[in-house]
Amino acid sequence: MDEEAVKKSKYSYEDNLELIKYAKQGDKEALNKLVKLNLPLVSTISKKFLNRGYEYEDIFQIGCMGLMKAVNNFDPSYNVKFSTYAV
Repeated sequence: MDEEAVKKSKYSYEDNLELIKYAKQGDKEALNKLVKLNLPLVSTISKKFLNRGYEYEDIFQIGCMGLMKAVNNFDPSYNVKFSTYAV
């Protein structure tokens, strides 16, 4: 799934919460979908660090690891969007 397709797809905050719940229960498909849906966020933030002496791919990879950590540590009772928490 490319970035443009993900940006155009419609999913909601509730969809993220449901995917996070299943991902935490070990559902690999839910985890993969959650990561794919949030990759544009990682890409956007990674681009902010261009021209600072680091390769984009390295920054993007670190961002993906941070995204995985955010999935594992997110608590819906925080009453914030997942994307806000992940950043």
